[in-house]
Amino acid sequence: MTLPARLASASAVSLALAAKLALAQGGPPLITDDTATPRAGQWEVNIAATAAHGRWGTAAELPLIDISFGLTDHVQVSYAVPLLVAQANGESSRSAVGNSSLGLKWRFYETAEAWRMSVHPQVELRTPGSNASAHGLAGEGVTVLLPLQFEHALGEFGFNFEVGRALNSLEEDDWYGGVALGRELRAEFELMAELHSEHDQSLNHSLLALNLGARVGVGSAGTLLISLGRELHNDLGGRAHFFGYLGWQVLSE
Repeated sequence: MTLPARLASASAVSLALAAKLALAQGGPPLITDDTATPRAGQWEVNIAATAAHGRWGTAAELPLIDISFGLTDHVQVSYAVPLLVAQANGESSRSAVGNSSLGLKWRFYETAEAWRMSVHPQVELRTPGSNASAHGLAGEGVTVLLPLQFEHALGEFGFNFEVGRALNSLEEDDWYGGVALGRELRAEFELMAELHSEHDQSLNHSLLALNLGARVGVGSAGTLLISLGRELHNDLGGRAHFFGYLGWQVLSE
């Protein structure tokens, strides 16, 4: 599972929040991950609200908590967990603590020519005490994400590319990837855009989404993170008319 629109099943009975946008969220507020890691000994805390809406209903993470710690200047460990809220059309809303995600990112390649590469394996599993699966809000199995990220500076622009495999213990495995382009217009203000794609194991069905975002720094107080996107195509499940992310990022030693 990956995008909040896909988080939601096309069935009015079951809305499932996708772990990837939230739990494997890369380079917030985008879905496509980058190679960046906190400095050694530095904490990165992202507190956000995400939402997706389609004909099937509305699904949200209120909030999503995503915490990373720099073990070295090139290696980070991370933990993320959301509070899921979903409402299928014609039904009452449901909420529960979602699955947890544990990750390790290693930026193993970096050159003076601004080329970077990283891997960011993650494991998503049931949060102890959570009843999200009983409410149809999360899967019962274990999901392992195995992505590879590339990053390159192109003059005033930054280019990210990610490709990965999602291995699911109780569901069909799938592929995902994305390409993102960002530009810092002035100090502490960056605009970005991405195309995100998902494919089933046989590559017969797919999803394609367009997402636009911004990062606005507010000095030492933190950074505002915002994005809004739309699925252009989706024959994997219920299509999302829109999905969004609104969050705040804080860095601390």
